Amino acid sequence: MLALLVSAGFVAVVIGWTLGTPLGTGPDEASHFNRALAVGHGEFDGHAVPLPRSHHGRLYWFLLTTRTFNTPGILAERENQPCEAFRPTHPATCPPEPQPAATPARSSNATYQPYVLLPVGLVADTAPDRVAAFRLARLTSAVMCLALLALGASAALARANGGRLTMLAGLVVALPPMSIFLFSVVNTNSSETAAGICFAAGLVGLTRSPRSSVAWWAAVVGGVILGLARSLGPYWLAFGLLIFVADLGIFGLRTLPMRRAAIVGATLAAAALACAWWQATRQPQVPMTVRETMHNLPQALSEWAIMLRQTVGVFGWSDTRMPTVVYVVSWFIAIAVGISALIVGSARERVVLTVGSVGLLLASIVISAGVLHVEGFAMQARYMLPPAALLPLYSAEILRRHRVEARQLGRHLLLAVVLIGAAVQMTAWWTNARRYAVGTDGPINFLTHSQWHPILGWAPWLLTVALGAAALIAAAFLALVQDRLPEEAEAEFVDDRLVIALSRDQRRQRTRHRA
Repeated sequence: MLALLVSAGFVAVVIGWTLGTPLGTGPDEASHFNRALAVGHGEFDGHAVPLPRSHHGRLYWFLLTTRTFNTPGILAERENQPCEAFRPTHPATCPPEPQPAATPARSSNATYQPYVLLPVGLVADTAPDRVAAFRLARLTSAVMCLALLALGASAALARANGGRLTMLAGLVVALPPMSIFLFSVVNTNSSETAAGICFAAGLVGLTRSPRSSVAWWAAVVGGVILGLARSLGPYWLAFGLLIFVADLGIFGLRTLPMRRAAIVGATLAAAALACAWWQATRQPQVPMTVRETMHNLPQALSEWAIMLRQTVGVFGWSDTRMPTVVYVVSWFIAIAVGISALIVGSARERVVLTVGSVGLLLASIVISAGVLHVEGFAMQARYMLPPAALLPLYSAEILRRHRVEARQLGRHLLLAVVLIGAAVQMTAWWTNARRYAVGTDGPINFLTHSQWHPILGWAPWLLTVALGAAALIAAAFLALVQDRLPEEAEAEFVDDRLVIALSRDQRRQRTRHRA
C-alpha cells in the first residue's frame, strides 16, 4: 500500500511535467527524438557529416557525434533550439516552424548508446504527425522511467518494518526536481537516472535479511538499464557494487544465495559489455591525458556553484532557475539525512558512506577536467545523478538499521524531509510552468496571464502535480503510523539482531576450527 501510494505520487508529478512543458525544451531533446525514430526503424549508425579542419573545440566534437538519418521521414523534428532557449524572460511563443523535409533527419547525439531509445522510437513511429510523435515519445520515456521508479520504491520499502518513513525520506532526497524534469523529456539521461535509482534501491534492499524478491528484481532490471543507457553505465554499476560489497563485508557476502548472485552478476556483466562494445566501436574516443586534465582542473572546480544548483534543479536548456531559498532548503534536507547517518552509523558504515561520497565527488571532477572540457563542454549535474542516488538511499538505510539511536534525532526530522521535498516538487513545477507561460519577469500568478498554454490548459496539470505532492505527504503520515506498530517493529529488531548474532557465531566457529 505504501509503495503504491509513493509511486502514484511521483507518477502524478511526472505526468504534470511531461504534458505541462513545451516540446523540445529538454536538453538536446529534438536530437534524441530524431535518434529514437531512426533506432525504431533499425537505422543505428546513420551518415557522418563533414568535419571542420580544426580537430579541437566544441564544434569538432559536436560534429563528430552528429549523423543524418533517412528513416524518420516527416515525423522528424528540426534540431534547432527553440527561440526561447537561453532566454528565460521570453515565454514559449515561438512562431510554428514549417514541417521539415522528409529526409534527412539530423541528430548530434547519434553515436550514443541506442538501447534505451529503441522502445521510444517504436512507439513514436505509430503517430500520424510530428507533434503527436514527439508527445508519444515523451510519454513512452516517462512510462519507462516511472516503471523503474515504482520498482525501486517497492525495493526500498520492502521489509523496512520500523523504518518505512526513513526510507521514504531517502527516496525523496534521491529524487530532486531535476530527476523528475529529466523523466519528462526525451533523453538518454532520463532512463539512466531512473535506472540508477532503481539499482540503488535494489542494492540497499539486498543488504537486509531476509532479502525480498523485489530487491533482486530492482537490482537486475535497474542495473541492466543503467549499464546499457550511456557510456558511463559500467562505471556506475561498479560504483554501486563496490558500495554493496564494502557494506556487507566478507561474512555478509557469504549469506547471499550463490546461484542467484552469480546469475545477477552475469546479467549485469553482459549489459556492461554491450555498452562497452558500442563505446569501442561507435563512439569517438577522447584522448584523456594527465597534462590535459590538470590544465582543465581550475575550470572544472569553478563549475561547482552551478553544479550544486543543478543537483536540485535547473530546467529547460539550463536556463530556468528556482528561487535561492528552494536550493538552500533542498541542500539542508540532503545534508541532514547524510549527517544523521554518520552520527548513528557503525564505523564500517561511516567509512563506506564517506569514501563513497568523496569518491563520487572526485570522479565528477576528473570526468569534467579530463573528458568534457577536452571536448569543449562543461560538466552538468545530470551526468552524475544516476550514481548519486545511492548515497541518500544508503544513508536512509543506515538510519533504518540504527533506528533506536536515530530515534533520539526524532521522527519529526524525517517527516519534515518528506514534507519539504513535496513542497519543493510543487515549487519546481510552478517555476518551470511560469517560465514558459509568461517568462521569468512575468507575474508569479501566471494562470490568468499565460501567453503559452499546454495541451488542455494549465488547470489539469496543476491539479495533477498538486495531487502528486499530496500523495507523498499522505505516504509520509501512513509510514509514520505503520512504523509505530509494535509487533512489526519488534519482529524487525529480532530479525536484525539474529543476523548479527549468526554472523558472530560463524566467526567464532571459524576461529575455534583454525585453533
